[in-house]
Amino acid sequence: MQTELAKLQGTWNITSLEVGGMRLASGSFAGSITIKESRFTSNNMGATYSGTIELDPAASPKILGLKFTTGPEKGNSNFGIYELLDEDHWRLCLSMTGGPAPSTFATSPKDGFALETLERQSTQPPEVEPPSTGTTSELEGEWEMVSGIKDGHALDKRMRKSARRSVHGDQMSMHFGSQLFLKSRFTLDPNQQPKTIDLIPLQGDSTGSLQRGIYELEGSTWKICYAPAGERRPADFESTPGDGRVSAVWTRTSR
Repeated sequence: MQTELAKLQGTWNITSLEVGGMRLASGSFAGSITIKESRFTSNNMGATYSGTIELDPAASPKILGLKFTTGPEKGNSNFGIYELLDEDHWRLCLSMTGGPAPSTFATSPKDGFALETLERQSTQPPEVEPPSTGTTSELEGEWEMVSGIKDGHALDKRMRKSARRSVHGDQMSMHFGSQLFLKSRFTLDPNQQPKTIDLIPLQGDSTGSLQRGIYELEGSTWKICYAPAGERRPADFESTPGDGRVSAVWTRTSR
């Protein structure tokens, strides 16, 4: 009889994702994990995460542990629960902040959990992503979150500490720990007051939809506020319940 770890060997693509009670639109995220023997490797937006995986299939629910040995999360560990749906599908609920594993397959605001469904990678060639223009901007580099508010609600401290944003050329991505949360293409108009930013998701059902925002850059501090797709551009950096806006402050860690 195959062991649980033997059943997970191979490369898996994330087909659904919910983080902190927010379910992402299908295709508006990307991510995969490859499991070979007792090691895992995940490649997302130019960053490689790898380490060891441990399973406890006798627990109820079954428990999974990821210990990162290379990449931005080196030295950290994430814990979660998992279940095999069939030979080509499984799901896991993972703490992205290093805390205890969740007890159920669900997330809620401020819990720092990610709920994922994964599908075994097919032999078909992957979808080719539009290339970056290579044009750099004043936002180029790596960023850590200082504060974040969505729809008037502050992001949990544990999730805020794990949030990273990378800006390269005309593309940006956002991670919570090792989990790629969003990626988009953007344009800036620094001549407006306030300065404006337009974001367009690169994949999935929301591809081509426009999110209008504003930003401010002072030294190594970047402030941004943007509205839901199709909504009017914010006039300030506030987010209140019901407006759907995201307002965040980031600090640059490297260029």
